[in-house]
Amino acid sequence: MNADPVQNVVDRLQGVKPKPGGGFTARCPAHEDKRQSLSIDPGDDGKAILRCFAGCPNEQIVAAIGLKMSDLFPAKPKEEKQQRRVKGRVVAVYSYVDENAELLYQVERDNNKEFWPRRPDGRGGWINNMQGVRRVPYALPEVIEAIQAGRTVYVVEGEKDADNLRAAGLTATSNMGGVGGGAGQWKTFAPLFKGAKVAVLPDNDDAGRSHAHHSVAAALHPVAASVRVVELPGLPAKGDVSDWLKSGGTGPELEQIVAKTPLWEPSQAGGFVSFVSGSGEESPIFSSPPDTLTIDLLPVPSLTPDMLPEGLRGWIEDIAARGSFPLEYVAVPALIGLSTVVGRRIGIKPKKFDDWLIVPNQWGAIVGPPGALKTPAAQEALRPLARLEVEARAEYEAAIEEYQVEQAMAKARAEAARENLKKSARKPGNEEEMRRHAREASSGDNAGDPPVWKRYTVNDVTVEKLGELLRDNPDGLLLNRDELTGFFKTLERSGHEGDRAFYLEAWNGTGSFVYDRIGRGTVVIDSVCLSLFGTIQPGPLARYLRSGASGDDADGFPQRLQMMVYPDPPRKFVSVDRWPNSDAKNTAYAVFKRLSTLTPASVSAQTEEGNLPFLRFTPEAQTFFDEWRTGLENRLLAGFDVPLMQAHLSKYRKLMPALSLLFHLIDTGYGSVSLTSAKQAAAWCDFLEAHARRIYQSAMDGDPETAQRLAERIKQSLPNPFTYRQVVRKCWSGLTAAEDVEKAVGLLEDRGWVKTVEVPSGDKGGRPTVHVYIHPDLQQGEKNSTHTGETTDKTDKTPPESRNGAEKSHHAPDSELTKPTKPPVEVEEAAY
Repeated sequence: MNADPVQNVVDRLQGVKPKPGGGFTARCPAHEDKRQSLSIDPGDDGKAILRCFAGCPNEQIVAAIGLKMSDLFPAKPKEEKQQRRVKGRVVAVYSYVDENAELLYQVERDNNKEFWPRRPDGRGGWINNMQGVRRVPYALPEVIEAIQAGRTVYVVEGEKDADNLRAAGLTATSNMGGVGGGAGQWKTFAPLFKGAKVAVLPDNDDAGRSHAHHSVAAALHPVAASVRVVELPGLPAKGDVSDWLKSGGTGPELEQIVAKTPLWEPSQAGGFVSFVSGSGEESPIFSSPPDTLTIDLLPVPSLTPDMLPEGLRGWIEDIAARGSFPLEYVAVPALIGLSTVVGRRIGIKPKKFDDWLIVPNQWGAIVGPPGALKTPAAQEALRPLARLEVEARAEYEAAIEEYQVEQAMAKARAEAARENLKKSARKPGNEEEMRRHAREASSGDNAGDPPVWKRYTVNDVTVEKLGELLRDNPDGLLLNRDELTGFFKTLERSGHEGDRAFYLEAWNGTGSFVYDRIGRGTVVIDSVCLSLFGTIQPGPLARYLRSGASGDDADGFPQRLQMMVYPDPPRKFVSVDRWPNSDAKNTAYAVFKRLSTLTPASVSAQTEEGNLPFLRFTPEAQTFFDEWRTGLENRLLAGFDVPLMQAHLSKYRKLMPALSLLFHLIDTGYGSVSLTSAKQAAAWCDFLEAHARRIYQSAMDGDPETAQRLAERIKQSLPNPFTYRQVVRKCWSGLTAAEDVEKAVGLLEDRGWVKTVEVPSGDKGGRPTVHVYIHPDLQQGEKNSTHTGETTDKTDKTPPESRNGAEKSHHAPDSELTKPTKPPVEVEEAAY
């Protein structure tokens, strides 16, 4: 990897062009980019600064080119990498207040030019995060006063610039985070600027100009009386208004420059909507035909054979080839099945001296559309586990038959002893003989505890029955659900509120549980260890992830599905009809069988009284794990990811050592866990993280299925424009919550089906209303299009993709073209 982060990024991009002032532009890999909308610039400390003018997050950009966020920074000495970000000496504090000058939060700036937000805790102290805090423009009361007085409000990139303009006699504001704050804040602030005269002063760099046009001006233009984006004369590269003032600029001089600057129009931003007056309300112009309703999924790596344990490799490859399955569809259930077999037999202590113990049971899922052959692939992967079940049942039936014989014999002995007891009772003075017969009579009909049926899997089971099964199978079980949607719904039913707590404990694999039920009495489960596997479609999973993102359901339950994959479908189907590879199948089954009978002695595990047997890392593997975990923890502390992803990655503390142990037991099976197994587990963590990002992206960006439901209704019974509330009142499936409607509208807007206009509240106050305008191509009976410079005959049924030459995404079925379509029908998955 190139030591220069900028060059390392540029080498992986397409359409790269150097910029006159330094840096590069290129086509953004995170969206279908037809022009160079990605800016790549070197930072002062050597880092690569990325800015997509279309708004793509940096996390998506680096993932699309196979990098990580850490690759944007120059390599640091090993000891420096492990240091946490430390606050320097605070040199300024900026207070953000509401309309009534009540303090909402503050931003501290240190001598390293780093910014540290904090909010009051209500007790005279501070909380160092912004959770649940309303964000407002800087110096809001002064901004409101200036707007009411008809004075110009200056929007700058930072609080320091705003304070310097205030000292020059002008009213200025900013948003927390400046350029990094993004368009989202200014869209929220827009109602506050109704009727305002706005002058935006960008810094003299591409990021500043993009922020001024795309974030500030585009958001405020629909509501402000006027918007101007002002280029200050004589600014040095990356200079700002503070530099201009320092060089001799004055407030009156700036007012003259603003007066000579033409009004800003959306066309200056490139690709933004223009507005025209109509019916007393601004109505957007649609400048292009609507696009498909698919989400461009984040790229994910494909599983390669070298990532598979050697003992399973040939078998997994054979199943995938014969069924034309993605390799992931077989590997994930196979490994989860093996984690069930190991269960609590052997754990791992990831630290060299600490007692922290991890059990290798795993939770995971296959994510894919209907008909993707998820079920047959998983069934093949779990056949060895099913074979162990058959053998265990045969052993149980033989044992129970022998037990019944022993019980009958014991009963006969007890009856004979009772007869002898009666005879002895007739003989006076035979006290000792009577006692002997009494003991035989009282204990003779007890043949001991009945044999236990060794179980490996359960399917549809109540949590109470599952507890009893786990009591009898202390090594653990696999809950195998062909469709996880039904399982998630059972957790939400009334009266099952305690089920989630049980499953959360069962994921840990190290604890115990006690049931107290009227019907079942007290059930003591000494060992609660459960693996979980199932299949699920992207739409239902996205809705479930969104519902668990906040509130009472935000308990980290979905984030425990760590071995969750959402691979790309095969490029083409290849028909393979041949006998299975018997040698590979037998080799794999031998692994399952060996692990089902392992003992602490057979793997040289350490044992301590009252604890599970365990292994530790070899010295080399220990050093590798310590470095890996330090990197993980520092990433979590940096807080770059959204909360859903943060919670998911935090569970990798268990995933990596658990997989290390599992891979070691599969291929080596003896002694300390090797460096090879640890590196293999770390590679799986990187692989699974990429898949998790794709999955969580679908939850955060919207659900195509919900958008399709709304799209189908647009032509039927919605006015133009319509509001979120009007949709919710219809009680349509999947569209009964305002949040779901908002996300569906967001996806439709991204694809050009609708455009939203936020209408400020009237004199009576209240929240602003969002009006959703429908693309005229989708309205029945319309003859004239509002495309800029074109008209469209509505009798032309040619799909827009054919008209504009756009290439369909390989994720988009033919039915998901521009015209509204019915929601896709879910079909059963066919056997291969």
